Amino acid sequence: MPAAWRRWRAPSSPTSRCGRSHRRTATPEQAQEVHALIRARIAARDAAVAQGVQILYGGSVKPQNAREIFAKPDIDGGLIGGAALVADDFLAIIEASV
Repeated sequence: MPAAWRRWRAPSSPTSRCGRSHRRTATPEQAQEVHALIRARIAARDAAVAQGVQILYGGSVKPQNAREIFAKPDIDGGLIGGAALVADDFLAIIEASV
């Protein structure tokens, strides 16, 4: 794989959130399972790239679940949506990520 892939960030969003009117939030365990699968698929081509790539969770991250989501070994961050519009919520998510 090209060296540029080492700086690549892969967004992940649970399929239950795409194009549905009744959206469900993935559990942290489900999100980890998908992220591990993505990392394994990359590792099959290049283990060093798989270790260096950042896989970002694009599901529903809120202050109440951020710490548990970001504690998962294959979740390297999140794409924060509506929670970023409320300063206190966004700050709580940031604090949960460090």
